[in-house]
Amino acid sequence: MLLREISRQRFRPPGLHNTRRYGVSTLERWLGHYRKGGLEALRPGSRATGNARALSDEQRQLIIEIRREYRGASVPVIMETLIAEGRVERGAVKASAIRRLLASEGLRRELVARDSTTKTKTTNEGRRRWQVERPGQLWHADVCHGPSLRIDGRKVPLRIHGFLDDAPRYVDPLSR
Repeated sequence: MLLREISRQRFRPPGLHNTRRYGVSTLERWLGHYRKGGLEALRPGSRATGNARALSDEQRQLIIEIRREYRGASVPVIMETLIAEGRVERGAVKASAIRRLLASEGLRRELVARDSTTKTKTTNEGRRRWQVERPGQLWHADVCHGPSLRIDGRKVPLRIHGFLDDAPRYVDPLSR
């Protein structure tokens, strides 16, 4: 087969210094495009990008209004709520598209924290999903295998234990 022979050869694409090979399936696809539309059909098309194009204008406006009213609501929470209410079909749009839509409107999520009087306040300080506010509230632990030690001519496996305090990211070396 001619395409198999061509797939074994190396070619230098326009604008590149390195050569490369192309698979038979790629060559077949290109041949099909050429047969349908000539050389013009082989030109790469531009990708259409937009903000949640799969949604209607009404749905996009609803999402924008929700974010304006609930600045601390995460995109997954907004999406799950709209899906549960039957306003958006599951899988119709990705969370990243919703984030781009909201960002284009200047509606980034504002993190909500509670102060000592339990009143909510808005903060733009970064806080991760599993991060805690004060030291000692959450510890992460892990064990890994280290090199073997020789003790009295015998190989003894070495295990390294590590603990990490989540808030200050302090690693306890177990020096006790």
